[in-house]
Amino acid sequence: MVNMINELDGKVAIVTGSARNIGRVTAEELARAGAALVINSVQAKELCEEVVEGILASGGKAIPFMADVRDPDAVNAMAAAAVKEFGGIDIMVHNAAVRNNTSFEDMNFETFSNTVEISIYGMFHLAKAVIPSMKDRDGGVIVGVGGMSSTRGTKTRSHTMAAKMGLNALVRGLALDLAPYNIRANQ
Repeated sequence: MVNMINELDGKVAIVTGSARNIGRVTAEELARAGAALVINSVQAKELCEEVVEGILASGGKAIPFMADVRDPDAVNAMAAAAVKEFGGIDIMVHNAAVRNNTSFEDMNFETFSNTVEISIYGMFHLAKAVIPSMKDRDGGVIVGVGGMSSTRGTKTRSHTMAAKMGLNALVRGLALDLAPYNIRANQ
């Protein structure tokens, strides 16, 4: 069996939406493998700090950073904080999302737009912010967290399906454009 402990020593990861659920577990696993982490949320400051405290208590490295992925200035500031604190960025996991159930008939444009902006615009801003550091470090990994509802379909989730399918297409494009720089993009 391969020892996976510390396989990411010296690597730095930003995980959006990492205050709870899948994002939190992803961040904790990356930390367990040795990566330094930027723990992100748009509003769950106390939960971000709790995740950071847990990582620090386990001997890892982490900082919290509150940022809305729809805001390019906030995303750029988050990337700059990662570079300042840890020296660069190697891994970016875009997990931030809104997950609500709303029938299409009851959905307003704001709900639809917000979901799309977080998934697609968020990935755009994040990729733009982290690619320079990844190129400086001779490679990296960009991950867009999708979901099965985007390919299978789920009642009351048409906005989420549209957002995640758009994210999927953007990640595929990033994979093709960034391969020459040893930057992988996956969903």
